[in-house]
Amino acid sequence: MAGNCFICENSLSVGETVNVERGLQTLKNASNERDDGHLEFLNNVTSVTVHVECRKEEREENAAGPCNPSPHKKRSSKFDFRTLCLVCGEEANEDVEKRKRQEYRRKIKQVSTLSFKDNIIKTAESRGDGLGKIVRDRVNFEYDLVAAEAKYHDNCLISFNKYKSGGSVGRPHDENIRLAMEEIFYYIENNNDCQFTLTYKKKFCYENKKSNVSEERLRVVEAAAAIIREDIRSVLINTDTYPPVNQMFDNINKNIPQSNINELENKCTALSHAIMKCTRPRTFLSRLLLGISVFLHRRYGSKRLLDMLSNLGFSNKYNEVLLYESAAVNHPKPKILSPAAGAFIQYSADNADININTIDGHNTVHIMGVIQIVTPKNAVIVDEEIPRLRIIPAAKDIAAIAHVPLQMYDNFGVSGLSKIDVENILSDNVSIKSFINKIVFLWMYGKWKTVSDVPGWNGFIEYLTKENNKFSTSRILFLPFIHHPASNLNTIYTTLNSIHDNMKFHGHEACVVTFDQPLFIKAREIVAASEPGSELSKIIIRLGVFQLIMSFLGSIGYLMAGSGLKEVLSVVYAPNSVDKMLDGHVYARAVRGHILLHLALSKFVAQDMEIDDHTDDYIQRYIEQIIVQNVSYEDVEGSTIILESYVEQFNDILKKIQNRGPTAKLWVQYFYMVSKTRRLRWTLKSCKKMLPFFHASGHFLYAKSAH
Repeated sequence: MAGNCFICENSLSVGETVNVERGLQTLKNASNERDDGHLEFLNNVTSVTVHVECRKEEREENAAGPCNPSPHKKRSSKFDFRTLCLVCGEEANEDVEKRKRQEYRRKIKQVSTLSFKDNIIKTAESRGDGLGKIVRDRVNFEYDLVAAEAKYHDNCLISFNKYKSGGSVGRPHDENIRLAMEEIFYYIENNNDCQFTLTYKKKFCYENKKSNVSEERLRVVEAAAAIIREDIRSVLINTDTYPPVNQMFDNINKNIPQSNINELENKCTALSHAIMKCTRPRTFLSRLLLGISVFLHRRYGSKRLLDMLSNLGFSNKYNEVLLYESAAVNHPKPKILSPAAGAFIQYSADNADININTIDGHNTVHIMGVIQIVTPKNAVIVDEEIPRLRIIPAAKDIAAIAHVPLQMYDNFGVSGLSKIDVENILSDNVSIKSFINKIVFLWMYGKWKTVSDVPGWNGFIEYLTKENNKFSTSRILFLPFIHHPASNLNTIYTTLNSIHDNMKFHGHEACVVTFDQPLFIKAREIVAASEPGSELSKIIIRLGVFQLIMSFLGSIGYLMAGSGLKEVLSVVYAPNSVDKMLDGHVYARAVRGHILLHLALSKFVAQDMEIDDHTDDYIQRYIEQIIVQNVSYEDVEGSTIILESYVEQFNDILKKIQNRGPTAKLWVQYFYMVSKTRRLRWTLKSCKKMLPFFHASGHFLYAKSAH
């Protein structure tokens, strides 16, 4: 053995070798345990040269123990049914599972019937795979699984029982078809005078199929369905993110196969998304269905409605809507361009009253809500997709994202309003130059002469401004609620500071905030009382226009009390509704009622106007031209010299009527107030003209705030 390895008996010149001297005793012990006949050789040497790999294998075999272990050795390493799953062999500890997240927990069960052992052995033998053999040997080792308190993972057992062995490849053999095909092949091979091409055979086969119309129609439908199904499953879709908010419905058919979107309308688009969702419920995220689901949830808040529509394929499930809303809340704020890029930001804050249905009527929600108006809307950059969440965050985690801490306001006794200089702006002589303009005259004339297709006042203005693109569309963003009473000075102070911080975050300097009158006067007090030159003193507080016009409509009703205005409006509207109209609370109905009466009064004035037939025909054709062609507001006001004389004539007649007495003067004043309400541009000059009416009607708070 001088030139050979005594372990493998191969030459030592092949492979890496090592001389063993200190580890010789280990080789002796291994040889003695295996009784391989090398012990005598090892006892007669002080060192031995062997292959490195042979020595390594020798040590590993020695560490593994004898080849034929004793029964008690095997018994000591038996399977622990109390702590391990008898199927997968992994730990089955309920305490460990409870420390895991809900979706990762595995349900652990304990064997409770004697028949369990026979059933699982039968399943293991039917599987015939490696896992089945391991489980069978493992279970056979224990006589009574119930007494051994054997455990298993519920999902492991379900997966073990559902195993299906691979069947034979291809269609099952049909003996009748085989015999028929052999006969066909024999006939073709042995009849040279009857040769058929594949094209002819295919055509003949297809003609036989077409003989049965119902089967042919069904075959075509199945073929089309197979093509559409294949197209649907071949589309790659990212379900890990949601689209940006402003791109929710952009390119809505991006993930719809071409076979589904040929000549689609809105309904077909919705059906295509529903089909895709039903075909791929887990791997398709429809932006259309998601948008519909969010709208229905915001509108009705019904889980049952969403789940029912989801089962029909027309929306997403309620849980998906909550995931999307949570993801949108967690997503960072959108970026807004700087003023240098032409962007402008203004804010509006008001009460957010949510009267929750409670048993005792207490604990309703009265907080401060704030919105952010960005002009133009494309100044808001929302290009980042929203990462999709896997679980719905806890309510406290969502609330912490948008929490605005309350800041205490202390002005140390300073009266802010006393620091404001109030000028005597009512000293000017406010004269009425014109009751109507050319646009109003044309619309009234069309109604007097019943010109066909002349719409209401709103529709008439739409015709004149439909080609006007000299404006920018704004976008409204929501800021976090401030969960304190809106009328509290601390809440208003916190609102102003949080708005200012938001403005600075986007790199803007001008901070404009709009409030209604009760909050406006308090916010104005806080800003006026602040230190000159401070950040708070630079905030511009605006009075809400909508509340201002409602107060002005209330002034009209107050000043016209006892004049017969209520009785006239009661001819058209219900008496109880008229009271609210005259108070200005029912804004839309009040404006419609006043415009209707305004038109009726103008018809009495028109009876005294002198218009010849030629001019009458010209004006009517001009009105029809406005309806049919694209005539702008500026074109009408800047041209048609003929109309100017008749507008002046109308104004002169009104001034003459005004001089007939107090009652006539009151109704002419009413005519003037309604005209200004309809054409008001809400400039400082317009607010100035409203001040006398606020004082006369006792609306002193709005008179003070507007002043």
